[in-house]
Amino acid sequence: MMVAVVHSSLPRTSMSTSTSLDHLSQCDSIISSILIDLVWGFNVVKPAQCRLDLGHSKDTIIDMVSRLNYNTARLDQGLLELTSIKDYLRRKRILFKSLFKDHLHVYTLLFHPSTPFEVCFNRRLSSLTHKEEYSLIATKNIPSNTPVKNCLATLTKITPKQDQILTDSNNDWSVLTSLSSGTRIFLGPARFANHDCNNNCQLQRTKDHINLVTIRCIRKGDEILLNYGPHYFGENNEKCFCRSCEAGCMGAFRHANSANSVNSPVDNQLRTRFNSYIRSSTNSSTNHSRSRSLSSGSSSLTPLSSAPSCLDEMLCQNNHCTNEKLPDSAECYTCDIHRRIYKNSWPMRSRPVDTIHTPTNQNQDSEDSAVSEDSTDSDFMSE
Repeated sequence: MMVAVVHSSLPRTSMSTSTSLDHLSQCDSIISSILIDLVWGFNVVKPAQCRLDLGHSKDTIIDMVSRLNYNTARLDQGLLELTSIKDYLRRKRILFKSLFKDHLHVYTLLFHPSTPFEVCFNRRLSSLTHKEEYSLIATKNIPSNTPVKNCLATLTKITPKQDQILTDSNNDWSVLTSLSSGTRIFLGPARFANHDCNNNCQLQRTKDHINLVTIRCIRKGDEILLNYGPHYFGENNEKCFCRSCEAGCMGAFRHANSANSVNSPVDNQLRTRFNSYIRSSTNSSTNHSRSRSLSSGSSSLTPLSSAPSCLDEMLCQNNHCTNEKLPDSAECYTCDIHRRIYKNSWPMRSRPVDTIHTPTNQNQDSEDSAVSEDSTDSDFMSE
């Protein structure tokens, strides 16, 4: 099995594209706009040009996530009862409604306290693309040879003709190629896992979903990383900008140290090479990778200059968080929302004891705690 993961917008569907691909794209676009963008203030790439106007429901949704994150089945139901979502689904067929509910659960699992990772802003790649890029960051230690709990994506098959449409458009999504089961696209939180030549996870496929499994221990604060293939970024990944290539002077960094000219510093040289790669095609017959634009995708680049700056003084004071502070606050927006949802500092998800036993919240929190005890395993989708 070979893996190719690409992050950019799917082309508009036509008569030649499958209903399942079209439907999954619509579901993912709407659900990610609600549970990723609206809640966390992000702007992730969408596979389809469709979304609901739920800005007026932002506080309602965040409060709902805060109350029901211990029981994602109840959280699913609460979200489905929102007027905008009910009106949207009312016009859809039964199969679409079923797909929407299943895919919604893939995303609501992100908020369960047992989930050991979060979708986070990727400052490293964004410093080069000047666009918002994202990654998966571990919020707990994850042992080796262990499924990354609740890190899922929904699979749908695509035909060779649909595959060619994606190739011709130079606008792929997350693609999984297998000699035994054909080509599939997967959408969901797992698609935010970036590439590194020294990856710490690999994909595991079930009937309708994929999940990530660790191949070595991942520490709290580490990025969850896949390997997209040995030739994904050119022959022998010679154009790869991952963190491991930077540390080992490999890939795109192989000849960086030869830049001694004052007028051509290493940073500028690598940025020029990166921008050149954005405009080029990277094709490989070994992993079915196709032309892609990294300016629209997620990878794992860090700022190429290690010079000290005053940036640290502007960053959130929470451990492992590298987001910028809110005005007149020691925390960033992400940490502020995290505190609203979990009543705790990022990245802790268990509620503090003094919060659980306050008189006003005792009944609700006791119920949620009981649900958490009973549903930790049931909330993890597996087949």
